[in-house]
Amino acid sequence: MNISRVSQERQVLLREIWRENVLKWLNNELPKEEYSKFGKARIASLVDALIHLCRESRKRGRNRSADKELNRWAVKVNELIERYPSCKIVGWDPPYHRLSFGDDFSTLRLKGATEVEAGTAYSAIGLAELDALEGLIKCSCGRWFLARQRNQKSCSAICRHRLYEKTDAFKAKRRKYMKEYNRLKASGKVK
Repeated sequence: MNISRVSQERQVLLREIWRENVLKWLNNELPKEEYSKFGKARIASLVDALIHLCRESRKRGRNRSADKELNRWAVKVNELIERYPSCKIVGWDPPYHRLSFGDDFSTLRLKGATEVEAGTAYSAIGLAELDALEGLIKCSCGRWFLARQRNQKSCSAICRHRLYEKTDAFKAKRRKYMKEYNRLKASGKVK
């Protein structure tokens, strides 16, 4: 097997695991004891800062004046991530007959955070490293999701319709329909 192909497959697998980890945290899909209101806010602000940092780094290639903004976001990300100190660990997985590599948060004192929160923060950092954070979006209903297309703004058809109902075009169409309906109801043709 080609080494670059193995590396690519590993990257794809890690990207999916990290996305799932971040989305589960942001959508409160993990056990209740792992969460705190402040922990969720910390991870959400970290994800937001990482998204801005990635956008600014892409702009930098085209615009040299973006350095100041890029530096500002980098400082913010570093401030947010310093809450989660870790040390690297290596382990042996007997059932799979392979080495496993990871981060250990238990030996270090986390500043008001859980180990799961710290793991989620490192997952977000890993996604930023792969430049795979751009698709994470918060829907108008408050749920986080992975946008499959650039113009996607809603997590479901229900939310998409709710968003459409707030547009002026929908309101005008609805007014016209209700005016006609009320006219027909007054004439006795509709119950």
